[in-house]
Amino acid sequence: MGDFNAKIGKPRHEEFLVTEPFGLGTRNEIGQKLIDFALETKTAIMNTYYYKKPNRRWTWRSPSDKYKNEIDYILSNIPQKFHNVEVLNINYPSDHRPVRATISLEKIKISRTRYKTKQCANLKYESEILRFR
Repeated sequence: MGDFNAKIGKPRHEEFLVTEPFGLGTRNEIGQKLIDFALETKTAIMNTYYYKKPNRRWTWRSPSDKYKNEIDYILSNIPQKFHNVEVLNINYPSDHRPVRATISLEKIKISRTRYKTKQCANLKYESEILRFR
């Protein structure tokens, strides 16, 4: 996860290994470097996997409010664990909006140790017990 300052835009044919068709804007040079990095490290750019309206995708706003771009991304080598990636519409004094990912974590099941119960020998009669005293 990071502020890459990259605009990746729509994917080209060979880039469907790391992106899906839901990019925003047009690609810049840093965006191409991010795509190349994702291809080399076999990671997926998770922001592009989920459809969101354009007003729910931007993560950075220019100081004049003229430009809004998606420049913050979440990369993962296990895209199957992700359920959603969204930009939160929280109003606080910053030019960036937070990006939240919903992932599923599997709880590792640790089985309990099973102890075998020993078979009890036949109970002794009282007369047999008294014989040993």
